[in-house]
Amino acid sequence: MSSLRRLTATAFAIAVLLSGVTAMAQQRVYRGTYQSVRNLINRIDNQSDIFRTSLDAALDQSRLEGTNAEDNINLFVRDFDSSVDRLRERFNSRQSTASDAQEVLTRAALIDRFLSRRQLDARVHQNWATLRSQLDQLASAYNVSWPAR
Repeated sequence: MSSLRRLTATAFAIAVLLSGVTAMAQQRVYRGTYQSVRNLINRIDNQSDIFRTSLDAALDQSRLEGTNAEDNINLFVRDFDSSVDRLRERFNSRQSTASDAQEVLTRAALIDRFLSRRQLDARVHQNWATLRSQLDQLASAYNVSWPAR
C-alpha cells in the first residue's frame, strides 16, 4: 500500500472517529425536548422562589425562629437554589448531565426530610408539594432518582 493511500486511510479513520465522538458529545442526557426541559427547569426555579417566600414567612411565625433548625433549613434552601442555578446554567450551555440533576434532588431531599419532621404553615407544605412534583418530573427527565427519605 502506498504511503498516500495509507495517509488517506488514516485520515478517513480519524474523521470517522471524531464524528462519532462529536455525535456522542451532542447526545442529550435528558428525555423530552430541549424546550420542555428548559420550561421545567424554569418552573422549578420559579416555584422555588414561591416556596422560599412562604417558608420564610412561616419560620418567622414559628417556634423555630432564631434556632439552629431555622439556620439549617435556610442553608438547605440556599444550597438547593444554587444547585438549580447551576443546572439551569449548564442546561442553557448544553452541558447539563444527570449528575447536575441528581445534585438538585440531593439538595431537595434535605428540605423534604426537614419538612416531613416539622409542622409548618399549610401553605409551605402545599408549595413544597408543587415543587416536589416538578422535581419528580426532573428526576424522570434525567433518569435519576431521589435519595431515600
